[in-house]
Amino acid sequence: MTGNDQMQELCNFMGILFLTMARPSDLAKAEFDHFDSDKLIWQKHNTEGIKLSRSLYEYAYRSVPIHSRVAAMAQAQRLRWPESKLLFPPHTDQTQPRGNFRKGLDRFKALPGVPAYFQLYDLKRIAISLMLTGQGCRMKRSPTTSTTRGILKPR
Repeated sequence: MTGNDQMQELCNFMGILFLTMARPSDLAKAEFDHFDSDKLIWQKHNTEGIKLSRSLYEYAYRSVPIHSRVAAMAQAQRLRWPESKLLFPPHTDQTQPRGNFRKGLDRFKALPGVPAYFQLYDLKRIAISLMLTGQGCRMKRSPTTSTTRGILKPR
């Protein structure tokens, strides 16, 4: 796999993270069969310990609506890994979830304007912040501390 292939795969991973606001660990375990490109739904495994209803099916899975670009990125991954059931398998053993994108992430962090402390989980935070800002919410600065508190106020 070339460096460009690694970057393309990282871009697909980051794009799906950003557009779905998923956790990196959830996406690392995602399987092709969980994505319905026709209905634009990701049947995402539910987080352990969160019970949304009494239905066993809803406890095991959670339906997440996806953008058509997410479906296109999932399809691109299917073309890259036709033998794997996982969306982002490691290059060594395609039956196991991928642990990280260390090489691709290091190349991404080397790009101008990308902070060295960037983490994949930051994409979820950024996406949520942009969504809330679009809904007219903003973060309120606390007069007693220099950090932002998690108090959301409509504009």
